Amino acid sequence: MAFYLASGCMGCEMAVVDSLHRIFDGFESFEIVWSVPMFTSSRYDELDSIPDGHIDVTIIEGGVGTGEVKDIVTKLRKKSKKIIALGTCAVFGGVPALAAFHTVDEITGEVFSKTRPEKQVVHDGKYILKLPEMEIQKPLDEVVGVDHYLPGCPPKPEVIVDLFSNLKNLKEKWIISGKSVCSFCPRSPVNSGETQASASDVERVVSESEENACLLYEGVLCSGFITIGDCGADCLKIDVPCRGCYGPLPDVEDAGGKMIDVLSIVLTDEAAEALLSEYREFGKIFYIYRRSLLKGGEP
Repeated sequence: MAFYLASGCMGCEMAVVDSLHRIFDGFESFEIVWSVPMFTSSRYDELDSIPDGHIDVTIIEGGVGTGEVKDIVTKLRKKSKKIIALGTCAVFGGVPALAAFHTVDEITGEVFSKTRPEKQVVHDGKYILKLPEMEIQKPLDEVVGVDHYLPGCPPKPEVIVDLFSNLKNLKEKWIISGKSVCSFCPRSPVNSGETQASASDVERVVSESEENACLLYEGVLCSGFITIGDCGADCLKIDVPCRGCYGPLPDVEDAGGKMIDVLSIVLTDEAAEALLSEYREFGKIFYIYRRSLLKGGEP
């Protein structure tokens, strides 16, 4: 096996660590031949010595946000029989994929301003240090082929336990239930059989008057109907609207377009006007966990 933290926050790796006491026995039948940074202290140059196709399974967390990461995942693809994308960043690009709404120059200028570092510096007169080239973050499958997808920000520990328990027998491309968040939501009108009226106003937070009512029909932006529901609708159970952290269901081609379609049905004209005045940048709300159709700096 191999593990790699690409352009991610390490949250998915922490979820794996949280599950270790339940999956430790399963590791007895695997040898970890390369891992950065979890489990071992492998170096990048050690990856070159591993023969192509030698690794049975490589699990990658995070998207592809630099030239360095692109090189590593390309090598891992050649050396691995299977690649598993772990977490929403690896599967959909995640929050960092919002960079697609800007150019690399805009982002680095905002972060570093006038103190932008040199791309290459010589330290102590002899050590050449190079900064990796930043790219607009992409999901893993825009760079290399992916065999299996397990989204989540991060995936729940019990799902990770199931993944490691069935590593040798994985068949389905998507390791998910296939149900939306609404399928698990206690507020869903479908689950209760109730018919709800269109929203006539827009709310940014859930109020007490909205107890047990579908948040979308109460004018609160909620992405549950297009979002993979393997979280079990945990946010809705504590009165927090779904923001889509598990990513859209596989049959949803454009999450933002689907949101607009549904809002045009649910909201009255007055509520639609209120929505436009309440939120400034819909694109970044609709695509907060999934890469938009933009390719970076080309709105």
